[in-house]
Amino acid sequence: AWTEALTAMQQGTIDGQENPINVVHSFKLNETQDYMTLSRHTYAPAIFVMGMPSWQKLPEAAQEVVEAAAQEAAEYEREQNAAMAEQQLAELKEAGMQIEESPDIAAFQDAVAPVYETYGEQFGDYLPRIQEALKAGESK
Repeated sequence: AWTEALTAMQQGTIDGQENPINVVHSFKLNETQDYMTLSRHTYAPAIFVMGMPSWQKLPEAAQEVVEAAAQEAAEYEREQNAAMAEQQLAELKEAGMQIEESPDIAAFQDAVAPVYETYGEQFGDYLPRIQEALKAGESK
């Protein structure tokens, strides 16, 4: 998707695109876009996956080791990702990109509220649970 965005931006057929910081930095999208807004509208985790039949074949002690290693790896990845994003943002700014780090998040939330009203029921209790978790995270 980033290659299509880059081409379209170079040709002037679109005037914006959405990608994570590392993609904007790695593919030098700052060469075709002058502005970036850190909207925090999505989080794309890398997850560990294992089929339940295979998991259940592991002894309990092995399951505990795998769980502990996965947690340790996740925490390390988040630290590394945060450091990398900070460095990449600094480099993008140095190259002249104007970055809005504190946009009006409430305005974005207000703009999508009708989507929740229209489609929210399709997701059962997941949407309210996610919204509550977000509110809890904001108060920390």
